[in-house]
Amino acid sequence: MFSIGALNEFCLDVYATDDDDQSETLPLPLNVMEQLDGTLLKHRISVLSRIDVSALLPKIETSILYLHATRDRIVAESDAQMMQEYLPDVERVDIDAPHLLLQTRPQQCAELIFKHVQPHA
Repeated sequence: MFSIGALNEFCLDVYATDDDDQSETLPLPLNVMEQLDGTLLKHRISVLSRIDVSALLPKIETSILYLHATRDRIVAESDAQMMQEYLPDVERVDIDAPHLLLQTRPQQCAELIFKHVQPHA
């Protein structure tokens, strides 16, 4: 049986790391999940796990900035490599962070995004 409690435990395992202070970022996904119906969440996760967009990636004609969290326990390295293989114009930047890198490294991410879009503006 799927339960929000089990998902909370999963999030603690996925998002928490020994060397990160997650006191501010970890409650964010947990608070959101507590408000969701477990059946709905289970359905959404099931649907997302079956989506394959790899055939569409080569058709993207714009420059892509891929911020890759090096300690991500959700997006596998093989998925990151697939994006680089299929995307014609991708710039990958590795950031020492967990999956929630925008929440844990906001300044670094903002600087990289600004740098990436400046030549295209």
